[in-house]
Amino acid sequence: MYRWIKLTPDDWPRYRGLMFGHLMPRLPELEAEGRLSVFGVELVPGSQDESCTPIGLVIAEQERVERETRAAHILSLFVHRGYRRAGLGSRLMSTLEQHLASQGVERLRFVYYSGKEITPALEAFISRSGWSAPSLEAKIYHIDKQIVHAPWLREHPLPAGIQAFPWGNLSQLNKARLLEQEGEMYPAFLSPFKSFAPLEAANSLGLETDGDIVGWIVNYRISEDTVLYDAVFITPKYQLSGLALLLLCRSILIQLETGIPYAMFTVNMSTPFMLSIAERRLRPYAKKVSEKRVVYKSINGCERG
Repeated sequence: MYRWIKLTPDDWPRYRGLMFGHLMPRLPELEAEGRLSVFGVELVPGSQDESCTPIGLVIAEQERVERETRAAHILSLFVHRGYRRAGLGSRLMSTLEQHLASQGVERLRFVYYSGKEITPALEAFISRSGWSAPSLEAKIYHIDKQIVHAPWLREHPLPAGIQAFPWGNLSQLNKARLLEQEGEMYPAFLSPFKSFAPLEAANSLGLETDGDIVGWIVNYRISEDTVLYDAVFITPKYQLSGLALLLLCRSILIQLETGIPYAMFTVNMSTPFMLSIAERRLRPYAKKVSEKRVVYKSINGCERG
């Protein structure tokens, strides 16, 4: 027998094994802001002396209310392998949708990745549950220590007048300026201020000239042995100067020096310049290339757009 429950912070530790490692530290903040919804499904034992076993989990984050349309992002949907294709995931999602709709949420966003064991089951669920057709948002290049053999991987001199600095040393004044310029200077997906995982301070770098920030490479530690290269940005004035490759090389070299064996590079499809660099420089040394796909669903009686 199963039971579906809305999880409280006291329940989270029991479900730790069903969620990504970088999610657990984020939950208290989202809970405090009133933007977190977590539901689980448990296997109820036959004996009262036994405890329930968590076998499924869905986590959603509501966007901050700054627009008319209220939206939520599915952070995680997972059902234990031995209990898949039994409708548990569908019931978890319908329970979540009903809860979010009661709070005025109108639209859901769900990101998933190709090449995983669970991908076929996820796409079967998506196709029959009213979600939009998947669209390709980004490519993910999975790299190991073999990248050290890339002939282009070496230290490059910076152009005169430009200095590199550890991103963790960014001044509060420049941080405030950059936050104000999101959507104008750079798109949100290249924001250097995401909080979904701990910043990898060792090899996250910024570039400045005369006190102005002209570029960055910002990375996150998503597991003990893996760094996610999430955002590489160079201002248009310097995009043809080779600074993107320079930053990439410096950051990878630092990663290798610190002994972190694996890396994942996210390259958005709307950045053809960076996609070209990744295809030429990273793909020949990638263990695999997967896809980041996104689907949407309207709830709360709204027509799907």
